[in-house]
Amino acid sequence: MNVNFPLLLAKISPLVYFGIALILMVLLDYFIPLSHMIFIPLRILGGLIFLGGIFIIFKIAKQYEQEGTPIKYLARPTTILTTGPYRYSRNPVYLAMLLSLLGAWIALASLSPVIVIIGFFFLLDRCIIPQEEIFLEAEQPQQYLDYKYQVRRWL
Repeated sequence: MNVNFPLLLAKISPLVYFGIALILMVLLDYFIPLSHMIFIPLRILGGLIFLGGIFIIFKIAKQYEQEGTPIKYLARPTTILTTGPYRYSRNPVYLAMLLSLLGAWIALASLSPVIVIIGFFFLLDRCIIPQEEIFLEAEQPQQYLDYKYQVRRWL
């Protein structure tokens, strides 16, 4: 049986992986904290960073709504967004998710959850985004290719 593991992983919404990542981070912090830093202002800052990432995701969702294109993972796009945060990154929602995870890590104040952030990044970069790019190239070939050559994947 020949199974394409990255393709299989890419069939699940990144929001599901984001939720799983948050749960794993909390579990690692609780069961295997490695090193616990109890510096309250830093933990509050982490919480604010987490909320900032979530806020950015909602702002981008609003942009999708205003443009009349679906934000749902692998839904047929009506247009390729190129304004707002999409001027700087082809994946600002994923950057915001990573920012939120970074904030959660700081708020948890232990070392072990960082492994989840690294794993989440590689899942996005190696499985999710390549499949999205194939999908977008098939759906909006010229528009997406023009955009792809003008804007970097991350920053």
